[in-house]
Amino acid sequence: MSLGLFIFTPQEEDSRTEEVRVHEYGHCIQSLLLGPLYLVVIGIISYSWANIPYFRKMRREKHIPYTKCFVESWASKWGEWITKEEAI
Repeated sequence: MSLGLFIFTPQEEDSRTEEVRVHEYGHCIQSLLLGPLYLVVIGIISYSWANIPYFRKMRREKHIPYTKCFVESWASKWGEWITKEEAI
C-alpha cells in the first residue's frame, strides 16, 4: 500500500515483494501527478478493485490479473519506468 511518498509492504519477504514495491512506487508517482485527486480517483478505484467481494470473486474465478484494472496497470508501468525493475 502507498500513501503519498510512503510505501508499506509486508514485513515477511517472498518472491514477489520487490515486484509489489515497484508497483507501489508507481502509485507514489500517481500521487505526485494527481495531488489531492489521487485519493478520490485512484484511491477509490484501487480500494474497490482490491476489496469488494464481487471483484475479488471475479478475479479469482476468471483468472483476471490484479493489474487488469487501469489504475493498477498504470501504477505498474510508472514504477517499472522509473525504477527499471519489474512490477506485478
